[in-house]
Amino acid sequence: MNHPVHELLTQRTVIRPFLRADAADAFAVFGDPEVMRYAAGAADPTPAATHARIERYIEHQDRHGFSKWAVRDASSGEYLGDSGILHLAETGELELGYRLARAHWGRGLATEVASAWLRHALEVLHLPRVIAFADRRNTASIRVLAKIHMPFERLDHLCGMDCVVHAIVRPRGDQG
Repeated sequence: MNHPVHELLTQRTVIRPFLRADAADAFAVFGDPEVMRYAAGAADPTPAATHARIERYIEHQDRHGFSKWAVRDASSGEYLGDSGILHLAETGELELGYRLARAHWGRGLATEVASAWLRHALEVLHLPRVIAFADRRNTASIRVLAKIHMPFERLDHLCGMDCVVHAIVRPRGDQG
């Protein structure tokens, strides 16, 4: 793998590549219709669907050196959600995403993990450009994008939703 980073640490979290063993914990989040309300696609209907999702994330990680990763509480190890970067098949862009269990909303964790991933994408992975998009009605997610200083770029229709797209480009002089 070109990028030997195996975890990202924030003040309150450990973010690391998904393991198949994470599926049971992750289903509580991916299977929650309220958590998935503004996500591309529907909530996972079964634990098997979450297993398949995690397999796709593991495959993406193996192919690209990054993917969506599990987010766990640094103190307790509790599964909090996921965050990371995926290739967006629809446009070919690299997309930052984050999702947390409802019990952890409103604590600044999405900002914390999204900021860590954005820094990692630009400074370690040296990705030239990263986008993030949110359903236009998802004001909490849009606030996170503002807090991590990702400028608004455009309105679009991606993954079946009307959304706002924010993007950041690595400065030209920063060649790593």
